[in-house]
Amino acid sequence: MKYKDLIRTFGTGLLAAALCLTLTTACTEEDPAGDDTENNGEGGSTGSDYYSNYTDDDLTYDEAAGVYTIYTERGLYVWARGIWTNGAPEAGAVLAADIELGNDMPDGFAEDWNWGEVDLWGDITFDGAGHTISGMRIENDHSCHGFFRTMRGGAEVINLTVEGSMRYTGDDARYYAGGIAGECNGGRIENCTFRGTIDGGEVDATGYSRTDLTMIGGIVGYAHDGSTIKGCTAEGTFTAGGRFSQVGGIVGQNYMQSLSQTVIDCHSTEDCHVTGAMAGGIVGYLYGGSTELRDCSSGAEVIGLSEGGGIIGYLDGRGITGCHTTETCRVSSPRYAGGLVGRFSNGCLAGCYSLAEVTGTESESRTGYAGGLVGFGDSDEYIVGCYFAGTAQAPVKAHPFIGHQNYYVYQSAIYASGRVLIGGVEDPSLTNVYYTYMPSTLTEVSLTADGKLDWERTTAELNKYITAYNRDNRKKCEYHFEQTDGTSNPPTLAKGEPEEN
Repeated sequence: MKYKDLIRTFGTGLLAAALCLTLTTACTEEDPAGDDTENNGEGGSTGSDYYSNYTDDDLTYDEAAGVYTIYTERGLYVWARGIWTNGAPEAGAVLAADIELGNDMPDGFAEDWNWGEVDLWGDITFDGAGHTISGMRIENDHSCHGFFRTMRGGAEVINLTVEGSMRYTGDDARYYAGGIAGECNGGRIENCTFRGTIDGGEVDATGYSRTDLTMIGGIVGYAHDGSTIKGCTAEGTFTAGGRFSQVGGIVGQNYMQSLSQTVIDCHSTEDCHVTGAMAGGIVGYLYGGSTELRDCSSGAEVIGLSEGGGIIGYLDGRGITGCHTTETCRVSSPRYAGGLVGRFSNGCLAGCYSLAEVTGTESESRTGYAGGLVGFGDSDEYIVGCYFAGTAQAPVKAHPFIGHQNYYVYQSAIYASGRVLIGGVEDPSLTNVYYTYMPSTLTEVSLTADGKLDWERTTAELNKYITAYNRDNRKKCEYHFEQTDGTSNPPTLAKGEPEEN
C-alpha cells in the first residue's frame, strides 16, 4: 500500500469517527433560560445564573433583525452560554467593542465552562466588526478546540481577531484545533485573524505525540463539506507531533471530494511557526478533487516531520493557483521539503512562485530531499507557469524544481534562478534553468549581459504557458505575471488570465 493510501485509509476512517464523536458529544443541554427576549437588558434572573446581573450595557437584542449586539465580556458569555438551542446560540451577534477575557469566569457563570464548549450551528453569523477578543486560554483534554469548537450548517464567522492559546492535555487518537474553529463543516470564515499558540500535546520518547490524527490550523483545524476560508491571516506557533499530524498556518486539513471547497486570499506571516508530520504555511494536508487553494501567500517557518511545504505540506487534490512564498519563508524536513509543496500527489500548480529557503535535513534514519517548488513528486501532476528564485539545499539531493520524483510530473515553462546547494556546495548547473514540457533535459534560458536570468523574456514565457494551459484544460489559472520592479527582477502575480498575444 502506498504511503498516501495508508494516510487516506487510516486518516479518513479516523476522521469519520472523530466527526461523529465531535457532533454527538457536543453539548446538547437545553436552553437553560428559555425564551430570553422578554428579559433581555433588564438584568433580572430567569432561573439561571447565566442571566443574572446584566444590562443593556452588556448586551442588547434587535428583535427585527434577530441579532444581538455585544458590548462587554459578560455580554459575550450571556450570548454564548445563556442563549442556546441544542447546544449552540440561537441567534447571531455582532461585537461593538474589543473584549479581553479574564482569568476567571464572570460572576454567576459555572466555573467548569469555558470557550472550549461553544458551537456555532445553523444559519448563524458572528460578526467581529473589526474588533479583537483577547485573553482566550483553553487547556483541557477535549478532542476539539477553537474560539468556536465546531461550525456547521452554514454558520459564519467574519471580521474577527482572536488572540490567545490552546493546549491539548488528553491522549485521544484524534484532536482538532483552530484559532477561530476547531472544525468547520460547511461553514464560512472570512476576514479573520488569529494570533497566539496552539499546542497539540505532549511528545513521547519516540518523538511523536500521543495523538495520531491531529489537525491544527491557525484559523481552523479541520475544514470539510464545502467550507470556505477567505481573507484570513495567522501568526504564532502551531505544533503537533503525531505520526499523521496535519498542521497548517491557516488550515490543518482541508478535505472535500464532491462539494466545492476553497481557501482564498489567506496569509501566514513571518511570525508564523508551523510544525507537524505534514506541515504547510497555509494547509497541512489538502485532499480531494473539489478542494481549491488560490491567491494565498506564506512567509512562515515550516518544519515538516515528514513533509514540509511553504504553502501545503501534502497535496493530493485539485491544486493551487496564484500562490507564492516570500523570502522570509523557511521550510525544512528530514524527508521532503518544498518551497510550495512538500509532497505532491495528483493536481496542479499553476501561476505560482517561491522565494523560500528550502532545506532537506538529516535525522537518525533519514536524509531529506529539497525542491525549490516540490519536495517529492508522486504521480499525475502538472506544474505550469511557475518559477523558483530562493535557495534549495540538502546533504545529498536538492533541485530547483522537484527534490525527488517517483513518476512523471508533467511540466511546462518552469524557471529557476535561485541557488542550489548539495552538501554545502553550490551547483551552478542548476541555476538559470527551465523545463519546457517533460523533464527529459534541463535547458539554459537566454542570459543578459551580466549573467542574470532574462526576466522580461521569462515573464512572457510564463504567461504564454498559462494561456496554453487555460485553453487546453477545464481547470483555469486566473492569474498572470507582471514585472513591477523593472525587467531585471522577478515578476509578481496579478489577478486575471494572461492576455493572448
